[in-house]
Amino acid sequence: MQVWKFRLAPPGMTQRIEMPAGAEILHCAIQHHAPQLWALVDQAREKEERLFITLGTGHEFEPPPNTNALHRGTYFQDDGHFVWHVFELAPRVKVTPLINTSMPNRF
Repeated sequence: MQVWKFRLAPPGMTQRIEMPAGAEILHCAIQHHAPQLWALVDQAREKEERLFITLGTGHEFEPPPNTNALHRGTYFQDDGHFVWHVFELAPRVKVTPLINTSMPNRF
């Protein structure tokens, strides 16, 4: 396992980042005047594309259909004058409940 750094696109732009499958997002911050994202990765795993967007506080946003906007971090810019929130746009997964309808309800 290693921690990798990825440069984030400017706020308001969607961005595809290729990283090893299952990477865990750890942190978002400004480093050397540029927004960055750090993730814990298993470098032996196959790479996958993940989609991100950065939005400012109070900015309106509607995720694309069948997509969840998962908050991955917040960072500050210009001594806190700007606050940015990083979201991953992940496909919505349909979950089917495991209910055995052949068994009578005993409760």
